[in-house]
Amino acid sequence: MKAFFSFFLVFFTITQGFSQLIDDFSDQNFDQNPVWQGDTDKFTVNNGELQLFDQAPESSNEAFLSVPAPTSIDEETTWEFFFRMEFNPSGSNLTRVYLTASSGDLAGDLDGYYLQAGSGGNDDALELYRQDGSSSELLSSGAPGAVSMDPAMARIRVTRSDSGEWSVYADYSGGTDFQLEGSATDNTYSIGSFFGFYCKYTSTRNEDFYFDDVLIDPLYEDQEPPVLLSATAGNATTITLEFNENLNPASAENINNYIINNGIGVPSSATLDNQNPNRVTLETAIPFTNLTTYQVTVENIEDVSGNTLQGQSESFTFYNLQEPVVNEILITELMVDDAPKPLGLPEAEYVEIFNHSDKVFQLSGLKLVFNGSQKALPEHMLLPGQYAIICDDAFLSDFEPFGITLALASFPPLTNGSGQLQILDQNDMTIFEVNYSDTWYDDAEKGDGGWSLEMIDLDNVYDCGGNWRASDHPDGGTPGSENSVFGQPLETEGPVLRSAYPESGFEVLVTFNKAVDASTITSESFIFSEGISVFSAT
Repeated sequence: MKAFFSFFLVFFTITQGFSQLIDDFSDQNFDQNPVWQGDTDKFTVNNGELQLFDQAPESSNEAFLSVPAPTSIDEETTWEFFFRMEFNPSGSNLTRVYLTASSGDLAGDLDGYYLQAGSGGNDDALELYRQDGSSSELLSSGAPGAVSMDPAMARIRVTRSDSGEWSVYADYSGGTDFQLEGSATDNTYSIGSFFGFYCKYTSTRNEDFYFDDVLIDPLYEDQEPPVLLSATAGNATTITLEFNENLNPASAENINNYIINNGIGVPSSATLDNQNPNRVTLETAIPFTNLTTYQVTVENIEDVSGNTLQGQSESFTFYNLQEPVVNEILITELMVDDAPKPLGLPEAEYVEIFNHSDKVFQLSGLKLVFNGSQKALPEHMLLPGQYAIICDDAFLSDFEPFGITLALASFPPLTNGSGQLQILDQNDMTIFEVNYSDTWYDDAEKGDGGWSLEMIDLDNVYDCGGNWRASDHPDGGTPGSENSVFGQPLETEGPVLRSAYPESGFEVLVTFNKAVDASTITSESFIFSEGISVFSAT
């Protein structure tokens, strides 16, 4: 049976002041002075040693015990302990000793540091790791093969300086002739909350792990109250509060210690996260309103050392994320030809998108399609009325001064003459499409490059040359902001034939008063008198 406690009600077998933790198990128990927690039904104390004692093992198992043991990098800390495994360890049968851990659940995700003995092979060594959630990074390794023996045992001393310098010492005979096995410098986690033993084992090793003579000196004597670091809305009725240290459950789960403004009031429940006891989830009876900023005030919150936060407030905004439908996200500007270099912009192609709704969209999961080539959009909340620039990741810092910028690795080139751009939702349904042409510039000089194409009317037909025009901005475009041609009169008049000149007996050059869309020109677009038919038009 696993039992977890996040509060610090432990009485140690040493002098006043709680300056050390010592447990040699001479009292023949692990549930008193101090109280160990975890898989308490899988351990026993046998002749003054803590022993794994799993009476119903499966083929592959794990078990642990942990004890509250606050430590801090503010002072040099020493850990000592003894371990013995009555077998040659392997990847299936090994032990970890957690020196510092953010959670008492040593089988779950946590932040901290541990020593491992056993991984497989004849070169097994004492290894110091840092654990970051569910992943681990090797910091140092001792003498190869030192724990590749039967039995594998050592008395260990580990020290950490106030600058994060770790030193691991061992006596493989179990005595106190400590020799340096490895060292490393790492101060990623300055404070730890738990110490403990973790066993990974098969059914035949269910009683073959032993531990003894634990010493941790000094324990961190916390005299500072907890600090509220952040408040984040998870959905319309929940927010998560994160503090800088683990909390006392009684105060953390007292709903009267919290109040939210704008008519929300006291939450209906407050739940401390057992895996991360510095986090509290609040449930509210009244839902939050989209795009509204709230303030949560906390008071009388205690940490595990009994220090009390008298009062602190933190703001958060609720965003009701929804899925976009057709034409709620628009492509409003294109830089398809950046040569010659735009006068005031980076020399790079880009696409500008716009949230043309009153909703909040998470872009992660959407795709931008360049002439059939798909690119997944990165994570970003696009708010109502908000623009975003999309460019190659090599130009991210160049575009950021112009507004919100999202980078794509290997931004696909935009074809100069014409092309198709689409935005697809998570189900690959098209929510926006534009088939652009270089005739849309309506300006021959700007059409040669260095100027963007901008949409004129965001409420009109999008895939039409009459609603697009070359930028009027002297920079060459307006990425990340309202288009320079916004609100200008749309092109409503078609081209007018100005002249027709015979260049040979079989060819006629016709001239119009403006650029025409080449895709609309066919042999049937022209009618000659005297029954002359047109063979081709280019």
